[in-house]
Amino acid sequence: MTDEEILTTIAAVCDFDRAGVERWRREALIIGRAVERAVLDRAAAVCDGVSVDRWNLYKGRAPYSGSEDGRASDYVQGESDGAEKCAEAIRALLQSEES
Repeated sequence: MTDEEILTTIAAVCDFDRAGVERWRREALIIGRAVERAVLDRAAAVCDGVSVDRWNLYKGRAPYSGSEDGRASDYVQGESDGAEKCAEAIRALLQSEES
């Protein structure tokens, strides 16, 4: 998010007028960036979880028995790969914002 988007979001969510947010601009941006990083990190972790779960279904590993629909399914393997790519893209975004 841009600085402007962060400040506008904080003002809207907290029901502050924009002048109030501007008085605390530096602090608001520090907090906004920290929240953004935490949310993106959590989103990447969720994608990791989906990837592992779908891979376990594809391979028939615990918690699956191997007899469920989706075992050795190209579609389920694709779900795993897609979730992994999503996590990688989110982490790349995090790294680009840190530099």
